[in-house]
Amino acid sequence: MIYLTDIPPQFAHAIFNYVLGLLISMVRSPIDGSQELFISGLTLFWQIIPYVHGLVLKDLKQILRKEQAEMMILITGNIPSTKKVVIHGPDASQIPTQSIISEDTQFSNILQEALEFFGIPESKRDRYHLIDIKTQQIRIPDTYVRDFYFFRRNIYPQLSLVHMDVKQSQRQLEQASIYLKTIELSKVLFARYLLENTPVNQIQNCVTFFYDEIIKSPFFPRKQLESDFNLYKIILNKELFNLDMLHKYNWYV
Repeated sequence: MIYLTDIPPQFAHAIFNYVLGLLISMVRSPIDGSQELFISGLTLFWQIIPYVHGLVLKDLKQILRKEQAEMMILITGNIPSTKKVVIHGPDASQIPTQSIISEDTQFSNILQEALEFFGIPESKRDRYHLIDIKTQQIRIPDTYVRDFYFFRRNIYPQLSLVHMDVKQSQRQLEQASIYLKTIELSKVLFARYLLENTPVNQIQNCVTFFYDEIIKSPFFPRKQLESDFNLYKIILNKELFNLDMLHKYNWYV
C-alpha cells in the first residue's frame, strides 16, 4: 500500500469500510490470535487514509464509541473502565477471586492480590503471570487494566493465574509489548495522516477537535510518554526500542 501512488476513491472507501468492520469485530469479540489480525488491519487502516476523501473525524468517533472500539483505533479514545475482573487460580478446582478496578489499577496490583489469595509461595511468585482466558494473551504487569477492559454491564473480564517457564514468559511479554507499541504507533500515524489529508477549509476544526479531545483524555500524557524500561533490560534485540522511538517521533512531528 505504501508504494501505491494513486488509488481510486471508491476502492479506497471499500477497503476503509471493510477494515473498519474487521477492527470493530476484533475489539468486540476477541479470539485467540485476533491481536495479530487486529494489528495487520490497523496498519492497513492508516495507510489507506490519504485516498479516502470526505472522512469526518467527529462522525468516525461517534461510530467507534457506539461500538466501544474508539480506544483501540483513535488516540482520543476514552471509554469507562470495567469495574472488576475475575481471576482463576492455577488449579481449575479452586474458587476464583475478584479484583475491584479503579482508574489507576495496573495488572501488577491484580497479580499481587491473586498470588496472595491463592497462597503462592514467595520463592515461586516470579514465575506466575496473568493470562486472558478468552484470547490467551499474557498481561504485562506495568500496563493499566483500563487500557484493555471496558465497562460492559454484567460482563467481567476473566483472567487466569498461570505458572510459566522464565524463557517462555519473557518471550510472550516481549511479543505482547511489541504488539501494544505497534498499535499505539498505528493510532498516531492514523491521526497524523488524517490531519495531513484534511481539506484546508476544515483543518482548523479538525485540529481543534483533536486538541480538545486529547486534553480531556485521562490517558494524556501517560500514553505518549510511557516506555517499557523494565523489558529493555532483558530483551536483547532492539525491535521494541525502535518501535518506541518511532512512536515518540511521530508524536513530536
